[in-house]
Amino acid sequence: MRRLVIIFFLSLLAYNQIFAQSDTLLLPQVELTAKTTNSISKTGTRTTFDSIVILKNKHQNIAQLLNDNAAVQIQNYGLGQSASANIRGMGASHTQVYWQNIPLNSSMLGQTDFSLLPTGLFSEITLTQGASSNTQGNGGLGGNLILNNNHLIDNQKIIKGTIAQQISNISNFSTLFNFNYLNKNKYTRTKFFSQNSQNHFRYRDRFTLGQPLRKAQNAEFQQYHLMQSFGFRPNKKNTLHAHLWLTDSDRNLAFSTARQQDWALRSAVSWESDIYDMTLAYIDEKLDYTDKSVGIISESRSQRVFARTSLRKSFDQIRTQMGFTFAWDKARAPGYASGERQVQSSIFSDNELIFNKIKIKLLLREEWRDGNFSPLLYTINVSPHFDIPFKLNFIHSRNIHYPTFNDRYWQPGGNPDLQAEKAYHWEVNLGSSALPFSENENYFSIKTNLALYHTRLQNRIQWLPTDAGFWTPSNVKRVHSIGLEARVPMTLKKGDWLLTWTHSYALTHTTDQTPNTENIGNRLAYIPLHKWNNTFTMSNLGQGWSWEYQHGLTDTRFTLSDNSAQLPAYQTGSLSASYDWHLSKKINLRFDLRINNLWNVDYEVVQGFPMPLRYGELVLSLLSL
Repeated sequence: MRRLVIIFFLSLLAYNQIFAQSDTLLLPQVELTAKTTNSISKTGTRTTFDSIVILKNKHQNIAQLLNDNAAVQIQNYGLGQSASANIRGMGASHTQVYWQNIPLNSSMLGQTDFSLLPTGLFSEITLTQGASSNTQGNGGLGGNLILNNNHLIDNQKIIKGTIAQQISNISNFSTLFNFNYLNKNKYTRTKFFSQNSQNHFRYRDRFTLGQPLRKAQNAEFQQYHLMQSFGFRPNKKNTLHAHLWLTDSDRNLAFSTARQQDWALRSAVSWESDIYDMTLAYIDEKLDYTDKSVGIISESRSQRVFARTSLRKSFDQIRTQMGFTFAWDKARAPGYASGERQVQSSIFSDNELIFNKIKIKLLLREEWRDGNFSPLLYTINVSPHFDIPFKLNFIHSRNIHYPTFNDRYWQPGGNPDLQAEKAYHWEVNLGSSALPFSENENYFSIKTNLALYHTRLQNRIQWLPTDAGFWTPSNVKRVHSIGLEARVPMTLKKGDWLLTWTHSYALTHTTDQTPNTENIGNRLAYIPLHKWNNTFTMSNLGQGWSWEYQHGLTDTRFTLSDNSAQLPAYQTGSLSASYDWHLSKKINLRFDLRINNLWNVDYEVVQGFPMPLRYGELVLSLLSL
């Protein structure tokens, strides 16, 4: 607690100035502008990863991007294996993923596999945490991940392309192709990503005497993605967007004899104007899981039809957005072979009230699901406008997360009487920016963002064994999560040299507060108390060189609910270098070399799944300017 108080008061010492100097590194690859969300109330903690970060991580998946650039705990089973995010101590299903405002979380499992989301497919990636997740929909009790590909259309003709090839010394090969065409009032963008890997990484075998070094077996994987986007603007106030995203993945699950195949078709059409927008989407997903050693052959399929519309209006001191969403889900799995269906809709009002000394953001949402209304969901963000050197926000919200198809209908064990999980969230958010030094084009800037939060989760669903020999879910658990998040990016520009140093830290104290249980007060499994990321980048703008070092620390994590066993803390580092070679005025060749796990650390994120020791990657990219 003493550390929390010290950090809190140190943040109050930061002063705030008007910061108009650009701190963006000009890259040879020009990204088209995308907007994160149509929501008015961009409240709470939000991190939008800029084009520099996306460019450097274009061959990584979203799980790796978040692990290296945000203080978020990623449950990672290894390269190419399943990955999910535990934000602010909440579960994997409490992180909602949206693509073009469309929810992607599985109606059967309640979560999204981040290893099947390549970073290079998206033009904008935003992570929202805590109460700010309410602006998209329900279920994001920990946070949301927002992925977008919409582009603003300029009145000019642009033809650009990128082809990049990645190779590594663990037999991992990936290819990224990107083509953009804009002509006055229309655009088209094609992206293709493929990854094939034997995944022969080295690890230390802790279960064999002497803990010898081995190469991973039965861990190969491959995945293919094709994303096609179109846009047309008939006039200055209206734009039509259309998107198609195909995914095909086949992988052996490391350290087992199981195999999993994933296939998905995601499509969306949207119409946007100055005052309203409409979206219609269809999603079809299949998952086949096979483990012949134990006789398991499991095939499942889910389908979703989603519609969203909203209307925006501004008055003297009020900005408001009202809307409606509709979702129809159908799923079939071995536990409910005949299939199940559900219908969910909502109405919402997103408002911003501006007064002389205070700004209030108010989001109201009412859900309807299979004939039942939810309690009123809300987010309240109060921002006082005092003469103080930082921005201050007080936030409170109520959110819910519904049980999945598997929770309700799986046979044997499903519980159709499960209630929705309910979460109450309180947060204080402080932010400041300063420009201590500025002279001509040289400057030094520092920004700070600090969030203190408390979340109470009721009716958390937990699967428990029964006397009949199978497991069943019930609303038995209460969870309290108290924490602190801090992010401090610093930038120094001196001539052609640009130095950036970013710190991200999260303190997450999540405990089981279920009454009358032996585990009351224990920390939840796999939630580290401390997580810290540090990134230092040095670039020479004139010569095209860039060097980057990333260092991360993850605290110990309990693996059992009684806190009797734990995984040790670990620190990892990675070193990368890039060089841009201008072949002509319109063609650029980029070299990226990266050494992962630089210090050859032996560690596990999930018990029983060792992570790779040191390995290297080389990426060659041909870019049109």
